[in-house]
Amino acid sequence: GGISDFSDAVFLLGKESSVSFLHSRFEDFANFENTRFHGHVEFREVVFGSVTEFIDTAFDSIGSSARYRGAAVEFASIAVPSGATLTFKSTDPQKKLFEHDVQMSFSEDPAGLIRFENVNFNMLSTKSRVRLTRLATSGVVEIGAGCIKYRHQTASRTIDVQEGNLPLV
Repeated sequence: GGISDFSDAVFLLGKESSVSFLHSRFEDFANFENTRFHGHVEFREVVFGSVTEFIDTAFDSIGSSARYRGAAVEFASIAVPSGATLTFKSTDPQKKLFEHDVQMSFSEDPAGLIRFENVNFNMLSTKSRVRLTRLATSGVVEIGAGCIKYRHQTASRTIDVQEGNLPLV
């Protein structure tokens, strides 16, 4: 019921370990700013009932074998009720949030707001990404500035440039 502050916390794990928040309710402000998770992370059946911020949170290298049971970062059957805001944000546009695979599922469609800013949205599992994109059309999810939603790279090509079309290039 009170403020939950994990800011600047560091979770160093052994090779067979995970950090799990199971069946938890954050009814007031929950702060994960600058938190460092070094290993598999799971939020399962968690209610984010007010303002929850994952700002500049690092979901770093995954050495745990627990990661192979699911994604490196799992938000499974979470709830975001009406009036709540769940934010995933990097303040550095050059360092996107999420460097490993992420799964996100909901116990029911969120009624609160979920925001993404400067997030590598492409690291979300296909099913999670499709659902969040669908929810964005209803205004429940905001996929903001700096989010990498699509990343396609063509093969390298060499184009012969003549002096006449140099200004075009």
